[in-house]
Amino acid sequence: MKFPFLRKSPYVLPSEQYGGGRKRIFLGLLSGSCLLLGLALAVLLVLPWALPGEHLRWLGLFSLAVGILLIVALFWLCLTLIFHIYTARLFPGVEAVRHVTIRLLFPLMELLAKAVRVDRAKVRRSFIKVNNEFVLARGLHTTPDRLLLLLPHCIQRSACPHRLTHSLEFCRRCGACPVG
Repeated sequence: MKFPFLRKSPYVLPSEQYGGGRKRIFLGLLSGSCLLLGLALAVLLVLPWALPGEHLRWLGLFSLAVGILLIVALFWLCLTLIFHIYTARLFPGVEAVRHVTIRLLFPLMELLAKAVRVDRAKVRRSFIKVNNEFVLARGLHTTPDRLLLLLPHCIQRSACPHRLTHSLEFCRRCGACPVG
């Protein structure tokens, strides 16, 4: 049985362009991170119930309500992100949350990768591949005069006396470095 809403993204980029970076590395680490974070939240849910004392019973109910809400939100965010990575389609309102989810979970994903002995460079290449596919899926089109190209200043020849860190107007176009 085929589900039309689960069609694979048309914006899949070849992994060879990314030094062998594959989406499955990112997806696996994202899923693992979500599960670990969900388990940590579940432990925090149980903790107030394990504390002795009747006068703190409200704390257990409060932590249970907040914890369940956080676990549901976490898994919803992770599942929508996985859905978006696979299909290149967004649920309404997920675009803004996607950046926050990745920014919060990526350090945990790197720790998990270190624990399971996955090369950090592979994780980063996988993330770059996924992020580039996100950008392609947005379908933005712009003219070259509206693009901002950011280059590291290290591509300028180190012996050049005309530093370009503040303005390209300082470049004398001598041809000694690849800045041009």
